[in-house]
Amino acid sequence: MGWKLISSVPNPWGKVPMFAGDRSAVPQVEAYMSRVVEVVTKRDCTSRRHHYVPQSYLRAWSPDRKRVRVIDIRNGLDKLRGIRDTCVEENFYRVTDASHRPHNQVEAMLGVIDDETAPLLERLRRWAPGDDLQFGDFMSLAVVMALQRNRTPQARRHLASTSDWLGCHRNTAETGRVRRRPHVRR
Repeated sequence: MGWKLISSVPNPWGKVPMFAGDRSAVPQVEAYMSRVVEVVTKRDCTSRRHHYVPQSYLRAWSPDRKRVRVIDIRNGLDKLRGIRDTCVEENFYRVTDASHRPHNQVEAMLGVIDDETAPLLERLRRWAPGDDLQFGDFMSLAVVMALQRNRTPQARRHLASTSDWLGCHRNTAETGRVRRRPHVRR
């Protein structure tokens, strides 16, 4: 399928090409998506320690680029902790495929996204009034923000409780009876 320009939208950064089909008009996006596809075909990654907050983001808050101040919400105490050991869980993104084989492909794909966005986060940290940002930078930032909100243990707990609630209500609609599920703390 070839490119067909369907419209141009004026914006503060110039014109954004809008194309029919499934291809990007921006070469950087094409290269980025190629890296994602390459990772997907590898099937698994060797990493077992999965950061749900990227280390490149944590470094932005670090006094020495090695440690970051963390607060224990149970007791309110704060301390410096190594970035490598902050916001990390073993096999957090491990999933199973349709054949019930576990793999860490999600971690590998998130690694591509994190590598792509690290320079953007660094540019944003250094940004000053009058500096120019590209339209793609704003789009990348929007994706990073949405993705980050949904890749944490808290989001996982929320999705699990929503799934439990929906399962309970689906059962109610089908049978007219509420099936109580035991509360499991995740």
